[in-house]
Amino acid sequence: MVTPSEGERGSVLVISLAMVVLFTLVGATFLTLATTEGRISTNQKADVQALFLAESGAQVAYKELAANNYQGWTHEPDGTIASQVLQPVSFAGSLVWDGPGTEGLHDERDDGWLVWEWAPGDSGSGLTRSGLPESFRFAVRRASSDPSDTQFVIDVEGAVGHWRQRLQILGYSEPAFTYALFSNGPLSEFTRGEDQHVEGKIHANGDMYFRPWDPRKLTIDAPSVTATGRMIRTTDIFGRDLFTGSTVKIKNASGNYVEMELGAPGVAMDSDNPDWINDDPTDGVDGALELWDGIVRDGQLGAVSVDPPPVETIAPGGWYDQRASIRIHAGDRQSDQSGADLSGALGDAVREVSFWNAAIGEDVTVQELDVERLVADGNFPPNGLIFSEVPLRIVNGENLQGDLTIVASHSVYTKGDFNSENKRAAAIISAGRIWHLSDSWSDDEAFTKGDRTVRQATNGSTTINAALIDSQPAVGTAHYADLDGDGERDDPNAGDANANADSLLETWGNSRRLRKTGSIVHLQNADMADNIYNTGKRDEEISWVRWTAYTPPRREYKYDSALQGAAGQPPFTFMVGKVFLWQEIGS
Repeated sequence: MVTPSEGERGSVLVISLAMVVLFTLVGATFLTLATTEGRISTNQKADVQALFLAESGAQVAYKELAANNYQGWTHEPDGTIASQVLQPVSFAGSLVWDGPGTEGLHDERDDGWLVWEWAPGDSGSGLTRSGLPESFRFAVRRASSDPSDTQFVIDVEGAVGHWRQRLQILGYSEPAFTYALFSNGPLSEFTRGEDQHVEGKIHANGDMYFRPWDPRKLTIDAPSVTATGRMIRTTDIFGRDLFTGSTVKIKNASGNYVEMELGAPGVAMDSDNPDWINDDPTDGVDGALELWDGIVRDGQLGAVSVDPPPVETIAPGGWYDQRASIRIHAGDRQSDQSGADLSGALGDAVREVSFWNAAIGEDVTVQELDVERLVADGNFPPNGLIFSEVPLRIVNGENLQGDLTIVASHSVYTKGDFNSENKRAAAIISAGRIWHLSDSWSDDEAFTKGDRTVRQATNGSTTINAALIDSQPAVGTAHYADLDGDGERDDPNAGDANANADSLLETWGNSRRLRKTGSIVHLQNADMADNIYNTGKRDEEISWVRWTAYTPPRREYKYDSALQGAAGQPPFTFMVGKVFLWQEIGS
């Protein structure tokens, strides 16, 4: 065996030590890389969580703005704190206004923003379960001090630990009554048994149906006809087919009426037609954009959602209730805006009555508001706003003393004409349904429980001059009835049940007219019958489909052009909003 020399042994030792150092360095490098990648991963996760919180805060901020009827702000356009701060409704109790002084926030800045926050030690586990302090905060302001500028700005910050993300939302609001017809869901106003002519903007946050009954005609003269879903020409909202017989014409930008051709699905000129989205001016084929010059648009052609305030706006304690100078409560009690009792002062101008509603098969109790008596006694609301937390019936409302908005968190009944003399700017807003009764209506059971030959509406015309907002759902949400028990959905064309889409309780017929001039808005928040009237009946008996309750009138519905501008709006006009930009603006 050869024994290594001393020099050779020294070289081996040096090499061994070098390898140990090298492996140590390599190990340290991998450890550093692993740690760094872990930190990068943690940072990216926290950054994403902060963005998630900012997006959550943006959703909350937009809903709170909407719940304040798009008229509540945290700041003035110049960035100073608003004198009347936006009141949280949907997230109330969880949002804290970070104004001057001490609010007990973990991250207090006294900047006037609305804040939600969570920190270790607080109840729950936060929104992201990160274990780190997290929050979102937002400010809402008008884009400028110009009173005609309807644009708003929402600034939002989300934070997880010391990671922050910021968003900005730009949108605008407008009176809902600038629309002749508006639906927060499907729109089926064009399923009618009479000819119709509609003027004014039309919008649906859903599908829009164009299927008058054979051989009726529908003509539309509007600056825009938009639906975020589809335009459907071949069926009604019940799914009943009709491929021939009716006529629909919509005016284009040149002022010429262009027919929306009827035919089988794929042939009719609607969203199912393959040429609908065609916009090539050289191919000789006209799509919707070419036929109507961009006036008619569905979701495929860029129609976007227009958002009404949530139902909390018209609920007890909501935006309207807080501002009403006359507030009507259960138990025949009334108060003013501060809560002081008005029952004695109003006297019989408000009284409790009950009657049978044949459509829902129940007695209903309402507070009856006598507008004529209210005016005669000098009790017309000073600010033009009345709120009722219970079902309401309006009588003797022909001549209003001034502009008037009536809001109810349940159904509203009108009896006889409303605002038909010395017409004022007026609105009726309901979180349920709006029922129309003629002057011939009687609360006696001999009338209310009589058949349609007994429940006769007033001969001639009943006139309603008001912008109308109801919350009744689209007919398509109903279980379309099988009242004759033949196993098939009832078909009005075959003499079966008919949907009471107009909320009427009397026999009208073509000799009797119902005239509405204003705007019609469907919020579609209510349940099938009403918030409180839907008990003890089978599914197929719900009020939507009891044809025995009424016979349709000759409808004369018109848009009130006075509602196109700000000057013609009723008091505390109902607003809708649209977001046109949602952007990240950095951390």
